[in-house]
This record gives sequence, C-alpha cells and structure tokens, in this order.
Amino acid sequence: MTQKTGGRLLYADVLRIFAAIAVIILHTSSFDWYSTPVSGYEWKIFNVYDSATRWCVPVFLMLSGMLFLNVEKPMPTSRIYLKYIPRILSALVFWGVFYGIYNLIILSVDGYEAFTAADAIDIAKKFIFGPPWYHLWYLYAIIALYILTPVFRVFMAAATRKDIEYLLIVFFLFGLVLPMVKKVLLDIDATYKINFSIIELTGYAGYFFAGFYFAKYDIPKQLKNAIYILGVVSVVWTIAITSNISRASGKPDGYWYGYLLPTTMFTSYALFIAFKDVVGKIDFSEKSQSFILHLSSCTFGIYLVHDVILKLFWRYGFSASAFNPLVSIPLITASCFLISWAIVIVLKKIPLLSRNIL
Repeated sequence: MTQKTGGRLLYADVLRIFAAIAVIILHTSSFDWYSTPVSGYEWKIFNVYDSATRWCVPVFLMLSGMLFLNVEKPMPTSRIYLKYIPRILSALVFWGVFYGIYNLIILSVDGYEAFTAADAIDIAKKFIFGPPWYHLWYLYAIIALYILTPVFRVFMAAATRKDIEYLLIVFFLFGLVLPMVKKVLLDIDATYKINFSIIELTGYAGYFFAGFYFAKYDIPKQLKNAIYILGVVSVVWTIAITSNISRASGKPDGYWYGYLLPTTMFTSYALFIAFKDVVGKIDFSEKSQSFILHLSSCTFGIYLVHDVILKLFWRYGFSASAFNPLVSIPLITASCFLISWAIVIVLKKIPLLSRNIL
C-alpha cells in the first residue's frame, strides 16, 4: 500500500528531494567538465557523476505531470493561468534579474564599477533570446507545459490506459529515438538527412504524461524489470559512449547527456518506478512525514538558489577540481544543498517572496 499524507504521495516528495540533490551533483560536476583534459582522471569522474544524474530534470517534469494531469482533482484553467503560471513567471523575472546582476557585480573577475543601461539591456535580451541564467531554462519548459495543461487535461479525462500508452510510444519513437537516429546518421554521412520530425509535438510533454501514467497504473513485473535493467544499462552506456567520443575528438562531447534521449528516458522511468515501489511502501513516522513534506516544499527554491552558492564556491577555489572529485563533488553538493536550504527557509518567512518566487 502506497503511503499518503493529506492526499499526497510521500514517495513523490522523497523523489523530488533526491532530484534536487541530483541537480546540484550534476551542476557541480559540470563546472570544470569543459576545461578539464578528457584523458585525465578528474574528467572521468566528472563524466560518471554527470552521466548518473541526468534523470533529475525529466523526473521533475514527471512529478509535475503526475499532479497536473490528475483529472480526479479539480484544476480550473483560471487557477493555472492566475496562480501557477504567474508564480513561475515572477520567479523567472526575479531570479533572471538577480543572476544577471550577480554575475556582473559579484562574479566579475576584473572587478566592477557601476551598473549601466547597457547592462540592463543585456539582461533583458537574455529573457527573450535564451534563459537569463543557464538553469532557468527549466522555467521556460514548465511555463510551456502549464499553458498546454488545460488541453492535456481534456484529453486525460477521456483517455483510457491504452490511449496514454499510445502517446508514450509516440513520445519514445518520434520524440527520442528519431532525433537520435537523425543525429547518428548525420555523423556518419552528411547526406543521410531525415527531414521528418514531430519533436515539436512531443518534447518534454512526454515526461509530463509519463509521470501521470506511472503514478496511476501498476506496471507488469516483466516490463518493470526490463525498465530497471535498461535504466542501469543506460547509465553505463552514457558514461562509456561519452568517454569514447570525447577522447576520440580530444574535447568533451555531451550529446549523450541530453534529456530527450532513450537512455535518459529509461533511467528516469526506472528511478520513478523504483521510488514508487520501494519508498512508497515505507511506513514513515509522523515526524519523518512532516520533515519530508517541509523539505520537498523547499526544493523549487533550492533549485533556484543553489547556483548562487556553487558560483561563489567556484569563484573562491572550492570547486570539483580543487581536490579528488570523488570526494569534492559529494562534499560541495552537501554544503551547497544545506546552505541553499537555509536561505530558502529564511526567504520563505517573507510572505511576498514565499508566494511568488519560491
């Protein structure tokens, strides 16, 4: 029996916490990933950590889909457009401006004299032509999915299990496999170009639907075991293929780190199902439940805040390459997570910030 607290599935909250930790591991290991020789010991360790945590963002999307596509719980379109989307937009604006100024003033190696109109225009451009800070791209993806959620919920209200399975097969074949095949063929010969694509209609929405599907339905044991095996194989494959391609080219190649790849999908699915099956059956004490719910409620803020800490660490020499990365990455991750958590707790005490940017 899956444990619930106040209608919430606790395994989802625990998974959300682990995904937030995985994001910090990923970003910690990637800081020196491009500048470290691919033949060196440090880069190999970076590659292992990076490859093993690529499930974090797809799992966040799956957890969102699990909640937003559940038509048994009322969610008027007005609530999505007046509550959820404005909250993400305000977080994007606040943190985008914050990181833009932070980068100019705090992280400037050569020092900084004054914030000018040109700096303001540069920050504004980044909102239009790309995320104002690298990890804020996720907010753009979430906003797009929220905009489509009312349409998705109409489909889900009438959809059978087979309908959703058909959708997931389309996502797998045309959102993940086809783009991968196109890339591999072009690498072999530039004339092997496949023009057909419907990735615009799949993309991250596939993870959104997958989260709902795996939360609602039990998976046959044989299929479940196959997903577990493919998840483990996918991590090993990502480590090996990234290392081989990078060494062959003499520079880091992160193609197989992509979120829209079958390998990342299998790992994400495997983790989601494992948490549902294992963590979902744990009988947590009331204190543990309360702690899990608190920490889970802080994960969005931790995601937004953590790069402030990581960049300061890096600025003052506390980076993954400062000493043995086997030790430095977990140490930096733990330190960053705890500090970010403390900052979020403080910010949440300010009602305006708690409601709009965390």
